[in-house]
Amino acid sequence: MVLRHDELGVPAEYIEVLFPNLPVGLVSRVLARSSFTDDLEAAAESLADLFAAAIRNSAREPRSFERVFE
Repeated sequence: MVLRHDELGVPAEYIEVLFPNLPVGLVSRVLARSSFTDDLEAAAESLADLFAAAIRNSAREPRSFERVFE
């Protein structure tokens, strides 16, 4: 998937920086996806892929768009 939403888990270092007052385990559970196979999830991923492609192919593409998702 273009935006890598299929990757499991959020690195603990990110969680600690973004949510310093919350337990890492709690944030991980809340952000975790339980399914990548239902129709709604597939539609959301398709839409995200279309948005990403449109931004990349735009003459006004923000510089370093790809690095946002590294």
